Amino acid sequence: MNIENTLKLMIDIISEKKFISLKTIDISNVSSFSDYFIIVSTDNLRQNNSMSDEFLEKLLESNIKPYRIEGLNTDWILIDFGDIIVHFFTEEKRLFYNLEKVWADGRIVEFNN
Repeated sequence: MNIENTLKLMIDIISEKKFISLKTIDISNVSSFSDYFIIVSTDNLRQNNSMSDEFLEKLLESNIKPYRIEGLNTDWILIDFGDIIVHFFTEEKRLFYNLEKVWADGRIVEFNN
């Protein structure tokens, strides 16, 4: 599966769930370690954990496996797939770390579902 199809699959899986905000940023022109960030914010720690768990389960069903997972059972869960890095935040932590501002030189990607 190419990166665009993988990215679309990830967005579709996340979009099936209730979340506060979802943003995809193309960082390929400003980063040497990844091409895309997917940033998701949730209402609380329980929802954050639940969403990230189900997200991983559905990707494993498609034989898509992460290289690394950081922060399980915390308010910032980072799942590294190499070309795509997915961040699950509680809203409070997302506002605190403000990755959108840090990576403002990236390009916001819009998907038509």
